[in-house]
Amino acid sequence: MKKLICVILAMLMLLSLAACGKDKDGSTDGGKQEIKGEIFDAGNVQALAPKGWMAFPANDIFAEDENATDPDVITICKGAKTSFDMLSNPLVRIDYYGPDTELWGGLEGLKEWYTDVQDLEPIVCDNYTWNGFTTTDYGLMAILVAVDGDIQIQASVYLETDGGKISLEDADVLAILNSIQPSEK
Repeated sequence: MKKLICVILAMLMLLSLAACGKDKDGSTDGGKQEIKGEIFDAGNVQALAPKGWMAFPANDIFAEDENATDPDVITICKGAKTSFDMLSNPLVRIDYYGPDTELWGGLEGLKEWYTDVQDLEPIVCDNYTWNGFTTTDYGLMAILVAVDGDIQIQASVYLETDGGKISLEDADVLAILNSIQPSEK
């Protein structure tokens, strides 16, 4: 009987050790899931548009050519089929500020543009640490800022829209934030 109990206990220990380090999804990647998608390059900045999301360039309103796009802006919209879906679906808008531009006084300066501001805990990704806040001025959204040397990046994440909800903890959203980088020239 003692041998049977020892064998059962040994089996339970092996099963518990086998489960150590596994995430809720059964992976052992520390919560980082490999997200498939395509890299969208706006000209000065690029980011991943995960499968089921669509990336769009922004019109350059200051250019002489009315069809010119802004090389510093990308909008990545969940579930989009056309650009009109950006009006109703959750999305991440990326604004890249290179060495020659300053981001409206940094994070504190941005807060002055919004009401009902709630600070967020920093989001640490491989490339950047994102600091930010939430606001309800245009529906629930998060404004995130990352600074890397002389570049600054703002990510405006529209969390709740008529077309659905996303979270800052969603694997797709984290993959987008983690993928943002200057374009390869």
